Amino acid sequence: MLPTLDGLGTPAERLAAFIRRHIAWRWRRRHWISTAHQELRSLNPEWAAEVSGYLRDYQRAVQAFIVRGVAEGTFQVTSPRLAGIALLDMINGVNNWYRPEGELSIEQIAAVYADLAVGRLLRAS
Repeated sequence: MLPTLDGLGTPAERLAAFIRRHIAWRWRRRHWISTAHQELRSLNPEWAAEVSGYLRDYQRAVQAFIVRGVAEGTFQVTSPRLAGIALLDMINGVNNWYRPEGELSIEQIAAVYADLAVGRLLRAS
């Protein structure tokens, strides 16, 4: 998903696209992701540290994107680091509650989350 942040469009448009893609990707791979998170504890310490490093790199890349957006005047947050954590917690949590038989599709949920994150959480201008 990270290349989406460097794609075309304004920072707000790129972040919204990132959020939509992230949510849809995780939903399509929800069983694999659930198993991977459970099995992370079973890895030897060296492998667990490597995998955890990839997750931290992902989080840091999102935070760095928010920092750049704040510096450019696009996003209005006092703590880009905390905003990045909140954003990823928010979009990663969809798999915990979403059900296809609900009133909205995963794509519709992703679009609403993108609007909430960009417009409310980051207060994009």
